[in-house]
Amino acid sequence: MAEKTVAACMIVKDEEKLLPQCLESIKDVVDAVVLVDTGSTDRTMEIAKEYGCIIHEHPWQDDYSEARNYALAKVPDDYDRIFVIDADEKLYAEDKELFRQAVQADEKMVKFRVYSETATGMAMHWMIRIWDRGFVHYRGRKHNQIVYHQECIGGLSEARLHHYGYNLGKEAMERKWREAVKLIQMQLQDEPDNAFYTANLIQVYRCQERWQDIVDIFESFRAKKGGKKELLRMALDYIFSLIYLRRFDEAAAYCTRYLNAEPDDIDAWYYMGLITAMQEDYGKCLYCFDKYLRLLHTAQSKAQDSSKTVYTWGAESGAYGVIGRAIYRGIQRKKLSIVNL
Repeated sequence: MAEKTVAACMIVKDEEKLLPQCLESIKDVVDAVVLVDTGSTDRTMEIAKEYGCIIHEHPWQDDYSEARNYALAKVPDDYDRIFVIDADEKLYAEDKELFRQAVQADEKMVKFRVYSETATGMAMHWMIRIWDRGFVHYRGRKHNQIVYHQECIGGLSEARLHHYGYNLGKEAMERKWREAVKLIQMQLQDEPDNAFYTANLIQVYRCQERWQDIVDIFESFRAKKGGKKELLRMALDYIFSLIYLRRFDEAAAYCTRYLNAEPDDIDAWYYMGLITAMQEDYGKCLYCFDKYLRLLHTAQSKAQDSSKTVYTWGAESGAYGVIGRAIYRGIQRKKLSIVNL
């Protein structure tokens, strides 16, 4: 049986700084790169030509899905599989053989671990990145959703992508978040009760540290919709905002409700550890961080499919810092004893 071929598919605009490392990371593992430029004014097109990309130009229409679907349609018919990557990402060099295995996998689509570098740490998210030609399309102006046959069960690859796009410096990130808010709000004008887009807006507000806005949107959505599934999508950002607003009792109450529904959620145990530390409940704080660390280590050692972003993936050292302070303060204030430990 002939080996499957794969074409990388990209949309780009003004990516001269990050595009070279992206293309360098995949040049030995893909059979072609289809690159759609949506209006670059820097050296992006020149770099793409140097790497032998199949280049198309397409005007930007304030819609990431429209651009991505255009790019998918431009992949020549003689490639079996499509791999989607952004210019601000790169494949880990040591994972090239894992990537090749993912291309040849029997599953119609394959998820990769994507590690997103942020100004405060590292987040991790499983994302569909390889699939059979014609199997997938996108919808949504920003944070576009992949649409595929729901009965399909995809595979998991241990191949990793590193995403730099959330840590580009203050000025660049402010521009990026402003554009994101504009596009999501345009989408919400068409679908005002859409939980996915509401959750995306909340996530962008989190990056902008708009904590009260997050609380207001969540509480309004909860009053209007009240559905468990919809609320779970945005609950962690709500809890995190309450922590920043120092509304610890409210944060603890909702985090407890959340953990009753999602008892193995890594982020929730971390947040509950922070909350209980601030409430000076040091014994419970240690219990929460123990749960966090156990769940984190399990997830790090074994591929487990999930649609959730783990924001505290790179926060292990921070957890140990809080644990140390909780032990010190707990003993100092006679709320813990050596016997308890």
